[in-house]
This record gives sequence, structure tokens and C-alpha cells, in this order.
Amino acid sequence: AAGKRTRGFQANATVGSSDDGDASCQVRKILFHPTHVCAPRTRSTQADDSNRLIPPLFRRASMREHENSRGVIAMNETKGTCLVTGVGPGTGAAIVRHFAEAGYSVAAMARDEARLTDLAEEHARIHAYPCDVSNAAALMTSCDRIDADLGAPNVVIHNAVGGGWGSFLDIEPELLERNFQVNVMALLHLSRRTVPAMIEAGGGALVATGNTSAYRGKSFFAGFAPTKAAQRILME
Repeated sequence: AAGKRTRGFQANATVGSSDDGDASCQVRKILFHPTHVCAPRTRSTQADDSNRLIPPLFRRASMREHENSRGVIAMNETKGTCLVTGVGPGTGAAIVRHFAEAGYSVAAMARDEARLTDLAEEHARIHAYPCDVSNAAALMTSCDRIDADLGAPNVVIHNAVGGGWGSFLDIEPELLERNFQVNVMALLHLSRRTVPAMIEAGGGALVATGNTSAYRGKSFFAGFAPTKAAQRILME
């Protein structure tokens, strides 16, 4: 991973991918921290301890680990706040459950309020924030609520995705435009809103789930691949 200086902090971009194009198998992350440089890691669908994704240095001093004698984090303690967009029944829900079990207060964001409510009932650390991330104003309002309710996120995972298939002759231009709003512009708005607090706190992580379409153009991916390529470049 090539490092780049960002306002006095070291920003590292890493990427892992799978050959089958499963978005859950490709993760791009930017880690903001003052001195420590993490070795690149390839993420996969295999279960993993969240401490390997978020190194100890990233945790704020006011959010230290508190574990009981069995190594279980007490319900009134937290490692921080994790914001996850695009919480569907698959990858998004799995990410939310993983971080909740790992000790984070998790802000789950998606358009389907009923799904989020059901997910929040599974664990006391999961909190529902219905939102259409393509609506920048609504996204900022939700971020304000999360800051007030849970504290500024030190982990942000943009899992929301807009898709659509067909050649450039088949798709409606509006489809590609909306997918850019979800896949690219929402990431831009989200990162501009949340990363400054991470830098101020001395650590944090910005993650975006990707797809192999970001690296290649296929004839029937005209409404999708250009947005994932732009997302990948924005993360870099």
C-alpha cells in the first residue's frame, strides 16, 4: 500500500478482492493515524476478529477496552461507534452483527426501516437509522443524529450499492446517474462528514465494499461498473 500524507496524518489504502466479483469479498479501506503504518491486509468472507481490522492504536483514549474475567465486553462499555450504510439481509447485516458482538455501538443505515428495526432487536448495541444515502441532506441529518446518540463514528463502512445491468444502449441515463449518487457521491459526503472527527481523535477507519467491476469494463455492466471504478479511485 502506498502511503500519502493527509493533514499531518498517514493515509494508507489497501485492497483485497475475489475472482467471483462478490462485493462482500472486496474491501477498500483508508486508515487515518498519526504515526503507525499498518501492513496491507487482504479481507475475505472468512470470519475475523474486528481487532485485526481496527488496530488498537485507532481506539480513542476515552474508549479503552473493558472486559470481564471471561473476556466479554460489558454491555455498558464500547470500543467506539461503527456506522454501516447499505444494511441489507446479507453482507450489511453480517457486518453490523460482527461489530456489535465485537463491542461497538453500531449505527445501521438503510432505506428499509422494518429490516433495521428487526436487526436492532437482535442486539442492544445495534441502532436503526433509516436513510436513503443518495439524498445528501438526509444523509447529513442521519449523521448528526448518530453523533448525538452514539458519538462520532471511529469506523465508517460504506456498504450501500446501486446497481443495474445492460449495455450503454440499453440502460436509461437516470440509472447510471442514481448509481453514481449511491456508490460515489454518498461516499464523498460520508467521508467529508466523518473523517475530520477521526483525524481530530487521532484514529479511525473508512471502509468501502467494492467489486471487480471497478477494474474491468463488461458490455452489460454499463450502468454499474463506471460507478465502482469511480468509487475505487475516490478511495485511493
